[in-house]
Order: sequence, then structure tokens, then C-alpha cells
Amino acid sequence: MTSVRGVFFLCLVVSVAAEACGSGTPSLVVAPVESPLVPGRATLPVEGGPPEGAAICHRVLRVGPVAPTPNSCWIDERVGNKTALLTYPCTGGTAAADFGTRFEGTADPKGTVRLEAMTTFPWSGDGCTWQSTQRIGGNLGAGELVYSYEEHPIEGSGCAPAECTARVAVHVALDPEDGGASP
Repeated sequence: MTSVRGVFFLCLVVSVAAEACGSGTPSLVVAPVESPLVPGRATLPVEGGPPEGAAICHRVLRVGPVAPTPNSCWIDERVGNKTALLTYPCTGGTAAADFGTRFEGTADPKGTVRLEAMTTFPWSGDGCTWQSTQRIGGNLGAGELVYSYEEHPIEGSGCAPAECTARVAVHVALDPEDGGASP
């Protein structure tokens, strides 16, 4: 069931330079802008925003425990046992999900999603600074995406070899607040 989407107006304020007005004081132009957001519900802003008038789709992403390979590794994963709201234009474009760490990327009109987050961290085991690359990808229609983790040293000498990885399923569900829209 799709919930009722509220329509509210934002004021778009545009300042016009004093030279253009000729009055020495900038004037303000206020214009209503329709927003497809549901009132009272926070939605993760997507950089660049969707095309004007584009519908926004949401999916709930849920990740269980993340086990490193080999299992003796410590990894800087940011999604284990967490849920995030994936936000993207239904027609495709910039996508984002925030698990406490923001994952950004793209979603296409057919539901293919590619998100990425990078972290840096010091590791006391070798005294080096490491960088992780964490990806979530796949097709939303499958009901499951894949999270992958890899890391490598970016600063220091005598760093341990980069051998720690992880891979786990990301469960995809419709957002109960809006029915998820399509795709």
C-alpha cells in the first residue's frame, strides 16, 4: 500500500545583484517549488538532486553480520547488523544510503545499483594507515544486493600484506512508508 505523499512548498530565494535592480539593495524573488517528500519524514539528500519533477524511490537495505576473510582479520566495515534507507530518482541517477557512513553511487531505471564508501584507519598491528573500499551493488529486483570489502595500506613502511576481505548479502525491501515506488 502506498502512503499518501504530501506536497509542500519550499521557498526558493534568489538574490538579484544591486546592479541588476538599480536600487542599490538586492531584491528577493520567492517562488514555490514542489517537493515529492513525505511531510515529517527525513530523506537523505542526494547530491545534485533528481531532475525537476522526478519521483524519488526508496528501498530499505538490511545487512546482517559481516565476517572477514580470513576470519582472523579485523576490518573497518561500516554496515554489519545495520539498516539504511536507499534514496534515488526512480528514473535513475545519483543514489545514496547512510549506514552511519554514507554510501554514494548510482541507480539506473532498471534497478541496477552501485554504491561505494571509502574509509581510512590506522592499524596498530603494522603502524600503517589503511584505506578500505566498501561496495554495495546488484539489481534491486532480485531482492538482494552484495556488499564487498577490500583494503590496502596507503601510508607507512613495512605494512602487512592486504589480505582481509569480506562479502555478504544485503537484503532489499520496499520502504513501508511509501511502498517503494518502482523500479
